[in-house]
Amino acid sequence: MKFFYTLLSIVFAGNIFGQTINSTSLPKVNSENSYYSSLNTDLNEISKIGNGQTWDISGVSGGITTQTKYELPVKGNYGYLYPQATYFINEGGDGEVYYKSDDTGLKLLGAPSPSFINPGIIEKGEIRPPIFEIKTPMNVGDQLNQTAYLVIDIPVSIIPDSLLNTLPIKPDSLRLKITTKYNYECTGSGILKCPGKDFSVLQQIANITTISNAEAKVPFLGWIDVSNFVDFGLGEEDLITNITFWSPDHVGYVAQFQVRPDIKDIVVAKYTTEGTLLKSNDDQYTSSTIEIFPNPISTELRIKNVEGHVADFVKINSIDGTSLIEKQINNNEVINVSRLNPGLYIVNLYQNGQVIAIKKVIKL
Repeated sequence: MKFFYTLLSIVFAGNIFGQTINSTSLPKVNSENSYYSSLNTDLNEISKIGNGQTWDISGVSGGITTQTKYELPVKGNYGYLYPQATYFINEGGDGEVYYKSDDTGLKLLGAPSPSFINPGIIEKGEIRPPIFEIKTPMNVGDQLNQTAYLVIDIPVSIIPDSLLNTLPIKPDSLRLKITTKYNYECTGSGILKCPGKDFSVLQQIANITTISNAEAKVPFLGWIDVSNFVDFGLGEEDLITNITFWSPDHVGYVAQFQVRPDIKDIVVAKYTTEGTLLKSNDDQYTSSTIEIFPNPISTELRIKNVEGHVADFVKINSIDGTSLIEKQINNNEVINVSRLNPGLYIVNLYQNGQVIAIKKVIKL
């Protein structure tokens, strides 16, 4: 779910020193960014607000590296669902989010998602309503409240009878509805000191609340909440704060920090390199090069090479960059992951010492 929140937070615009941050300074088709995670950033430093600020993150160190591409929607697996999309975002070969960009700003059209219920089936989860509007430009002091719904339909045929029998009435169909409520404000402007370069930036702080509900469609009543009877294991409510820095001199955000109130610390922090144009033959991070399944995982992770890309080494990291499993592999490799705790992990696949794919997996 963190991936979903992070991608939604990109729909933002603002004004810095007379320079407008709008769709022209947001990602373009055939561009990419490398994002480096770090957990050693001072929370007090990046939380300063107001005009004329200087935020210094020049000493952060890299952890997990994620390559994000902005590609033509026709290349996406679900491009047919969003024919009006200008482009879709493909982060690390995992996940698709479709956008439309025009003179008024950026619109989020939809984000298909893998099913969290049945690892063997990929369901098409969609954002409803399909267009998530934004306000542009946003100036220091401006606030905005928005709500989006990610809905994942679940065929009744794949639900075990033991679970269906817990419902008070037999449903026609089931779905998972994730409501995401945003309250974000443009809180500051100034200079962000990054490793190797300084940027003129706007600071945006977004308070994000997500609520997960199981819903059943029953005769005569339509969709009703059955969360009291069905537990999909995603939690009822999640609270996070994103602190994001944007610049007219950069493609996408320059840096983003995710804070959770229950931990009182930075959970995910990312700063990024310059946006660059993709090479026509640069497909090392596309989702088609390596197959990893199932996802979510339980005790085993299977890796299958396709399209001539042969991974010979795998490294599985925790979200903070700690290496937990390193192994030489062959094609159709089976890796024992039973000792890993439940959570999100990053799978890095190598060929001759070079990364050829990065995948995210969930351990149940």
